[in-house]
Amino acid sequence: MERTKAQRLARLAAQVDWSKVIDPYTGERLGPELLTGLWAADRLTAGRTCEILHYTANGDGSSVGIPAAEILPILVGAARDPDVTVRFDILRTITDIADTGNTAPTAKVAPILEGRWRPTVDPAWPPAWERAADGLLPLLDDDDSLLRIAAVDALAQSAAHADSLIPRFLTLFVNEPDLWLAERLVRGVGELARHATQRREEALAWLRLRLTVVETGAEPDLEEDPDAWFAWFEEIHHDVRLPAAEALSRALAQWPE
Repeated sequence: MERTKAQRLARLAAQVDWSKVIDPYTGERLGPELLTGLWAADRLTAGRTCEILHYTANGDGSSVGIPAAEILPILVGAARDPDVTVRFDILRTITDIADTGNTAPTAKVAPILEGRWRPTVDPAWPPAWERAADGLLPLLDDDDSLLRIAAVDALAQSAAHADSLIPRFLTLFVNEPDLWLAERLVRGVGELARHATQRREEALAWLRLRLTVVETGAEPDLEEDPDAWFAWFEEIHHDVRLPAAEALSRALAQWPE
């Protein structure tokens, strides 16, 4: 087992140009030992390594640096591996980097910094992200609801997959019993609608429908009719009006409605 793990990490390490994985502020070069830390059984060690990777790729959160595209395959591989103890943290890191990658080029700069500094995104990041997004798709069906939530948040940043992900998110919503995840799916549809072409109007219509409350009907008396009560209780009736309004606001930011 350990030999298989070592071989897997060696394959991941070979995909990385380590000469580009450099601390954005100190200039310190980082190496394959990061993989050992990320896959450490000790959650504290793994968490600290995840923070290092996050900082190396995303700095203070305003820009996406040169190391990001090199680090991404490592992060996706770790997020998919049940042996990794910090998979949720890794998915959040991926989401943070992708979110910066989508917003930094158009971010406003404080007047005091105007002309001196502007958030940047390394040109290698966007294509690397869109290629890597395919590797996160299986996590939408993970048994762990927290990982599903994190995967939804990450994939909602994938502009290239918007048209294929919208129907996937709509299907997942129908059968999702967890309200928190249902809300994330709604917000994710709003994010994807910003980039979709073929599925944009479908997504907007679906979000508008979510602005209404699904009637659950009168609650049956548990003592008089337990079967009817359990049937009523097990039905999924999420009230997602607020996230739907937020999602529409995001999706229609440039289209006043």
